[in-house]
Amino acid sequence: MKVTVGEYDTEHQTYDEKSFASRQLHIHPDYDDINYINDLCLIGISSEIKFSRYVSKACLPDSTAVEPGTECYIAGWGTVDYDVPRYPQIMKETGLYFEH
Repeated sequence: MKVTVGEYDTEHQTYDEKSFASRQLHIHPDYDDINYINDLCLIGISSEIKFSRYVSKACLPDSTAVEPGTECYIAGWGTVDYDVPRYPQIMKETGLYFEH
């Protein structure tokens, strides 16, 4: 498996994109592949990432619990239609409110 950082448009490569070989894969222990509950995975990569204007760390909360009603953001190329597996060319982002 490879990990690519700096990706935005899957049809066009940019200067900021860089791929890394994965070394470790940590799937959430309670992941449910039917309902996609706990759909989270951490991937260890083969070398250090150089951050830039277009490549940065994910914004994660500190060790305190996130309160219900907190606005959070997600981004990626996940399916845009549940009935037909269709994936966007351009990365999508949206805001949502944390429930529990």
